[in-house]
Amino acid sequence: MAYRPLPSELLDDAVTRTFLRSYLRAWNAHDPDAILALATDDVLWQDPTIPGGEARGHTAVRTWLSGFWRGFPDMTFEFLDGADETVGDAVYRSAGRIAAPWRCRGTMRGPLSPGFAPTGRTVDLVGVDLYSFRGGRLCQVRTFTDTTTAALQLGLLPAAGSVGERVAVGAQRVLQRLTSLWP
Repeated sequence: MAYRPLPSELLDDAVTRTFLRSYLRAWNAHDPDAILALATDDVLWQDPTIPGGEARGHTAVRTWLSGFWRGFPDMTFEFLDGADETVGDAVYRSAGRIAAPWRCRGTMRGPLSPGFAPTGRTVDLVGVDLYSFRGGRLCQVRTFTDTTTAALQLGLLPAAGSVGERVAVGAQRVLQRLTSLWP
């Protein structure tokens, strides 16, 4: 069943800016408790960087955040098109929802799930988060971003035309052939 916000959850400009400032401050402080204090106990976090695509509840979200920040100890976020330093003017809201475009930057200095070794390379990426609320608290986050660009920047995917790309294509073809032999 899709979440339908109650009329009492209409988000005005002050509520939106207060939430986004608190959220951004917690993200950039790498403070999972501060983020989870903004969220319902059953929060659903959908993000292409989460193994399996989503985490549900405080324990799962805390585990993902801790692993993410271990991989990117200097990761910072900012909201785009801001008239002030923390919350952009390109933020959109409707009853119970906020859509906020962002930019993140960080260096992969630690391991990243599902087992990637640190590359020491930097990612500079843009995306949009869609935040939904229930009872005045965050109940769902949906992140939209280009993970292929991130993987290329971090050296997790080979560059187009490289030896690495040719090896990966060859490996995929061998695996496909073997898979077709054993259904």
